Amino acid sequence: MLGTPEDAERVLFRVLGPVCATRGERVLAVGGPGARALLAVLLLDVGQSVPITRIVDVLWNNEPPTTARTIVQGYISRLRKWLSGVDPGGAVIETEGSDYRLVVDPLQVDVMLARSLLVQARGRSAAERAELLAGAQALWRGPELSDIDGRVRAPELAELRFSVIEARIDADLELGRHDEVMGELAALVDTYPFREHFTAQFVLALYRGGRRAAALEVYQRFARRAAAERGIEPGIALRELHSRVLRDDTTLLRPPAVISPRVGVVTPAELPAPPRGFAGREPELSWLDGLRASADGAAPVIGVIAGPAGIGKSALAVLWGSRNAAHFPDGVLHVSLRGFDPGARRWTRPRRSRASCSPWASPCRTCPPTSPTGPRCTARCSRAGACSWCSTTPATPSRSARCCPAAGRRWPW
Repeated sequence: MLGTPEDAERVLFRVLGPVCATRGERVLAVGGPGARALLAVLLLDVGQSVPITRIVDVLWNNEPPTTARTIVQGYISRLRKWLSGVDPGGAVIETEGSDYRLVVDPLQVDVMLARSLLVQARGRSAAERAELLAGAQALWRGPELSDIDGRVRAPELAELRFSVIEARIDADLELGRHDEVMGELAALVDTYPFREHFTAQFVLALYRGGRRAAALEVYQRFARRAAAERGIEPGIALRELHSRVLRDDTTLLRPPAVISPRVGVVTPAELPAPPRGFAGREPELSWLDGLRASADGAAPVIGVIAGPAGIGKSALAVLWGSRNAAHFPDGVLHVSLRGFDPGARRWTRPRRSRASCSPWASPCRTCPPTSPTGPRCTARCSRAGACSWCSTTPATPSRSARCCPAAGRRWPW
């Protein structure tokens, strides 16, 4: 948690604003724009090796001087000296051949801390989410990477900020704080007119505040501008909200019921980190948003992203999943099928099923150690903790079963 005495004494490296480090309220300046830009590159890939060729391309926008490598080595020397002064015994820059790597506790980097708080907030109560996400939002001290002359571009930082703000306002609305966030939402909608989620939140806040006509006008203004400037219409979720406000659906006045976390239940959060530098694909992202909004709870909704290898299907799925994970409080699973990975064997159907189910299944108490499932068979077809297949059928090497505990289906193989 933020705000402890230990946090006040701990060095925090920052890219969510001017690039620097801080200890409490004290700012620890780095140096010139070149050294700051290099520090930003290393912080954005903290713990990862960064090739010097990439550093050179980033610092000089693919037009480096002949002495670029020498200049980078000078920056590295200065940064090492600076780090030894601001965080002695902590952060260090390691050399691996011609690559450089910044080794530091990831939670000492503001962007990593913000992502951690966003993940921690998932599945929590509205009050806890609001507190955690307010702490994450407070990590921003201005536009990201604002003092390095635009040398380093990281559009994912702006997306992270949007995700944090949207999730925090969702929690505030759930707590009935619509009057408190109304002014903030008015400014956000004015600054980011095509950010649909902000518009939806503003419409809902206005309606709950007794300003139904103003809520409808906000929607109409968005719809007119989207059609005129982008040639698109509002997404499914926003259109549905407009329809409910139009017919004066008073159920909107009641925040959704708070579901208390279930003690002892593990909530999976398996998504890898979202891709850096992802741009475009707005129609596909909007389609996925609409698909999620169309779920009525009566039947599962499945979205398939298809296309040839290498066009960014996995990156799109992971990016959308990371932005929308808060809408899935029961957890998010991720299974790499390795379909186009030349270095890995493609998974078979049984292996995929077992890999996706086994971390969240309970051990079968019936299958003997000699069965193919082993002593900790992850099949579970009954709440009693015994596999319904092996409780009625001898569990032999040729006859065993596993099932997905969420779907309750059994597949023998």
